[in-house]
Amino acid sequence: MGLLGSLFKREKRVSFKDGIKMVGEAFKILGVEPRILDTGSEYALGCAVSTSTGLSVVITLFKTEESGYIDIGVPLFHLPKEKILPLYRRCLELNSEIGFCAFAIRQNAIYLVHREPLAALEPLRLANLVNSAGAVGDNHAKPLADEFGAKLWNGE
Repeated sequence: MGLLGSLFKREKRVSFKDGIKMVGEAFKILGVEPRILDTGSEYALGCAVSTSTGLSVVITLFKTEESGYIDIGVPLFHLPKEKILPLYRRCLELNSEIGFCAFAIRQNAIYLVHREPLAALEPLRLANLVNSAGAVGDNHAKPLADEFGAKLWNGE
């Protein structure tokens, strides 16, 4: 196999069942008991854990034909009624600093998000991603909400 062939190897296939097992092992590493969430789909499994400040880190495992992927989302605060453009600019600036996750809009709220194929993950890496996303959320939710007059996310 030439250089390009080794760069573009096919990813290993990870079954949805193996993905569920990996999520369970990651929670054992973190020493937390997740809350199971109803995703309303047979192709997705969701669970959540709380950070030290009470934010939820939502982990959703999606099944695809190929293998599947993990989506980590941390809802931070609702979009404010004013100062939307300065908020977007600040989020984009922070996106360039954080690296492994990004600020995004979901459900009319600002979230931190990370998405990755199951094949790229192992339990320890997933545990570290969940822990890191929660820590970034803890560091930024209240200061950004205060700066832009937004209401912190409370699950609604």
